[in-house]
Amino acid sequence: MKKNYEAIEKFHKRFELKGTNNAEMTSRLNPMIEELDELSQAITKGKIRDDVIKENIDLLNLVI
Repeated sequence: MKKNYEAIEKFHKRFELKGTNNAEMTSRLNPMIEELDELSQAITKGKIRDDVIKENIDLLNLVI
């Protein structure tokens, strides 16, 4: 579990995400849209399963 939290922390640092207030949530929309687009492309272009999983994880990290 610690490994998952470390990955989430790294992800948040990459996008400079800090809190969960309304302003912060608004700032998450652009990265969420970007990650959703990447997930969509991975699925529609028939990428390997690992790529689809990676994009799901990135999107879930933003949602969390």
